[in-house]
Amino acid sequence: MTRSRYQRVNSTPLDVIIIGAGLGGISALYHLRKLGLTCQIIERGGDIGGAWYRNRYPGARTDSGIPSYELNIPECYETWSWSCMFPDHHEMRQFIDHCDKNIGIRQHVLLNTAVVGAQFDIAWGRWAVELDDGSVLTSKYLICAIGTASQRPASMDKQIKDFRGQVYFPCNWPHHEVNPENQDVAVIGTGPTALQIVQEWGPRAKSVAVYQRTCNTAVPMPSCPPDGLGCVDSPTERKKLIASRTKTPYGLVAWAPKNTGTFSVSNQERERKFQKLFQQGIKYFVGGYNDLTLSPKANRAAYDVWACRTRQKIADPRKRDILAPMEPTHLFGIKRPGLDNGYFAQFNRDSVDVVNLRSNHIASVVADGILTGDGTFHHHDIIIPAIGFKTVRDNLVSLGLRDTDGCPLQDRWADGMRTFLGIIHHGLPNVFMVSGPQSPGEQSNVPTCIDVQITRIAGLIHAMERLKLVAIRPTLDSMEAWNAKVYDCFKRQFYGTTTCRYTTDGRPLFYPGGIPQYIQELDNRLAEWANFEVTRADSKGLQDWAVEAQQGLDVQEAL
Repeated sequence: MTRSRYQRVNSTPLDVIIIGAGLGGISALYHLRKLGLTCQIIERGGDIGGAWYRNRYPGARTDSGIPSYELNIPECYETWSWSCMFPDHHEMRQFIDHCDKNIGIRQHVLLNTAVVGAQFDIAWGRWAVELDDGSVLTSKYLICAIGTASQRPASMDKQIKDFRGQVYFPCNWPHHEVNPENQDVAVIGTGPTALQIVQEWGPRAKSVAVYQRTCNTAVPMPSCPPDGLGCVDSPTERKKLIASRTKTPYGLVAWAPKNTGTFSVSNQERERKFQKLFQQGIKYFVGGYNDLTLSPKANRAAYDVWACRTRQKIADPRKRDILAPMEPTHLFGIKRPGLDNGYFAQFNRDSVDVVNLRSNHIASVVADGILTGDGTFHHHDIIIPAIGFKTVRDNLVSLGLRDTDGCPLQDRWADGMRTFLGIIHHGLPNVFMVSGPQSPGEQSNVPTCIDVQITRIAGLIHAMERLKLVAIRPTLDSMEAWNAKVYDCFKRQFYGTTTCRYTTDGRPLFYPGGIPQYIQELDNRLAEWANFEVTRADSKGLQDWAVEAQQGLDVQEAL
């Protein structure tokens, strides 16, 4: 990049630019300001909150539960009481407003502004970040905290272009109330988002048709309030519970699988355990036996209990066989299970139906409904494509990041993603990714992953400032070593057996080794200067990249 490319460079250089004002961006702002750094968040939305600002669809709520789904910011959680264990989007935005009041967020955020390009300037030793109004901000560090549920895919846009009714995408849901009464509604997809919408609109709409390719192995949503975990009235206990997340594979409070295999116990004990876990939500998958992603036999045992219990909720035999088939459509837990808060019960209504896309595909979307492959016309006034979100890889690529040679990140990743520890890339000096590719990301409890990564990124930046380093990047060898580690964990589990949010083109999108192992990898590999190349400035400008001659790097010294 040359400076002449950008004519409207902001006159006030920043220490840090943070892209995204969701939970990741808020955490980054909090920790980096504590280091005395000047920070600016760039947010394309109209307010802070990220996914919780955008996702206002009916029934939207966290499915991790409180206190798992909290950032480790005492100024916020110690002065807040939740109304329930699984707060909805309204309460999440109220909590984010509370965070703003206590730690000051909005004053550091540039809203309704998108990043359209960024490149590291070798002469400056800084990043130039181009905004959609043509202006440019510069900073030494760039934090990409754009989240995993921020942009919708465009895969159905052509298919629905002739539809004359209303189309609502979950992550672009209107800020006003949408009334489904006297409306025939189509919900395309059966991910957790679709479940939440059907649970809310099933009793209200004239009709709801769910178009399903794979069943959702949803488990019952526990009804216990957050104080059932003893975390509301005691800040000390709450702090302990939040800290305990780092000891469990999925980063959830007190939800670690026992060190017991499914078939290492008697049939009676296994059945009793499964039945008990079934009423405890996602703990059924993540807090029971330790081999559900390793042993096909164990996975099938868990599925069979789920299917038996779920089929009891559905009266109609045809619907029952589609929604909870005796033969699984995919391995249990490989696609994220939703929380059943009345989802399956909705199909006992005559007005709520399910269309099996495995045997009867969508042939076309016409002006007033959907034609399926068997020639049936389904009238709809509203279509909701609940087909998920763009992957975190695609979100990062959309920022227009270019490496030090001017090559777009998309091209660098054309033959497969490479990162070091899921937080930094060789071609992008001083750029740090939050919940990005090859980190636990959304294959874990996202706030836990954010806390783990941001504290270590802050520690690394603190060390760089102390040592007066201009820039840092991982070596190519260190990225290859991490890539091999991710693939090794991936091959030992089942996530490559079907298309899901955790893979892209059959390759791992996230690190599946679990939070405790990830923390160990972070602390061990970040502590080795041999994994990095750094540069300093002298009277002649920036020095050449070199491996730092230090004994070790304590990235947690600033924590």
